[in-house]
Formats: sequence, structure tokens, C-alpha cells
Amino acid sequence: MKKLNNYRYFDSESFLKGKTLAYLKGKSQYDEKFKGVSITVIILKDPENENEGEQFTVKVVGVQESFLNQFKMLDIVQLYDITKATVYGDFQNQLSIHAKIKKVANNSND
Repeated sequence: MKKLNNYRYFDSESFLKGKTLAYLKGKSQYDEKFKGVSITVIILKDPENENEGEQFTVKVVGVQESFLNQFKMLDIVQLYDITKATVYGDFQNQLSIHAKIKKVANNSND
């Protein structure tokens, strides 16, 4: 069967509810499908204790690489205006989200 993933829905809002996310690193993305930046975030706190310490990718469309200058490693971030969430990988254990991202608190080591 083909394109079965088109019928699977991932509830990103419920997944992210109550979680504390932190910025790890970012890089520019340039290809036919996406132009912007790709940011790796880590889940610092998870009230369900299921995914604490796990990382996933946030793709931010339409921003320049200089957008990344506002972030330092482990700054607390928040995602908003989520447009797409994709679960992928051999074991369906990887996550990629297309959204906007903002810093909500500085790295506690500052």
C-alpha cells in the first residue's frame, strides 16, 4: 500500500503540552522543498516522563540564518503557529515539526 502516512494525524499540541523545550543548535536549510532554518530542540521537562532528554527538529520557513543569532544553547523556547508535524524513521520514533519558534527564557547558566 502507498501513502498510508497521509492518513495519520499527529496531535502536536497535545504532545507539547506541559513540556519545557530548549534550543540545542540550528543551521540553514536550502533545498527544493524548504528554505529557512532547521533547529534542534531538546525536551528538558516532560510531565509524563516519557520523552525527557529526547531531541527533535523544528523547521522554520522563510527566515535567514541570522535568525539563529538570538539563541544560545539551552535557551528555553516555545513553538507556535505549527503548520506540519511528521513522525518518521524506521521505528516511527523521529519527529519533525514546521512551526515558528521564540525564546521565552535565557539559558540558566548565564
